Amino acid sequence: IFKISELVPLICDVHVMRLFYTFVNTSWRMELIDDTDRKRFIKAGLDEAANTTACTKSTATFKLILKKAEADSLITEFEGLELDREAEVTHTSHSAFIKDMWAHINANTARISRLETAVDNLNDNVKGLHAAVNRLRNAMVHRRKVENTMFFMNIVFSVMAMGAVGDKITKLMSQVVDFGDLEDLKFTFPEDAGTIEGAFDASSGPLGDVQVKDMFGIFASYETKEESLLSNDA
Repeated sequence: IFKISELVPLICDVHVMRLFYTFVNTSWRMELIDDTDRKRFIKAGLDEAANTTACTKSTATFKLILKKAEADSLITEFEGLELDREAEVTHTSHSAFIKDMWAHINANTARISRLETAVDNLNDNVKGLHAAVNRLRNAMVHRRKVENTMFFMNIVFSVMAMGAVGDKITKLMSQVVDFGDLEDLKFTFPEDAGTIEGAFDASSGPLGDVQVKDMFGIFASYETKEESLLSNDA
């Protein structure tokens, strides 16, 4: 009995089931097993064979075995209907259109997985680009501040240098501590307040608006007494 039980998992198609059916009935006829064991082994073999009906011919052969089992009173009519249904489900699941449908499902699943991976990579790239843009913007803002500061200092020193013939540079160096302090410069040089304010406005504006013409415009509006004398002598 134990050896017959081990044969059940080896039923790989309906033809093997026919051999198993013959073997079990032969063992019963030789009184090696009783009728109860005979029915149990046949039912177990049919359950296994119901999962092998992949084609039309195998399904038809299985139904012939079912009829024989019912005729030999080895299974009930209800059990026969259940097994018949299981065989039909197995046959349908192995049909061409079902296989084609599963192939499309698997292909779409793989495509969706690749798309999700691509979207994740795109998100990472966007985050990296956003970080790079922020770094570039911060660098540009810093550079703009530095350039505007240097531009302002150049204007201040250039304007003061134009009055170097007199005592302007001496007064600048002796009294002004913060050359970027507009109020301090205006207080030290009240007569040049307009020129200083113009230089400050030009340097504190947007970087694109600071043009060389602004500096020369400021210079043009500033004329020392010494320059006037030179002009008259000419």
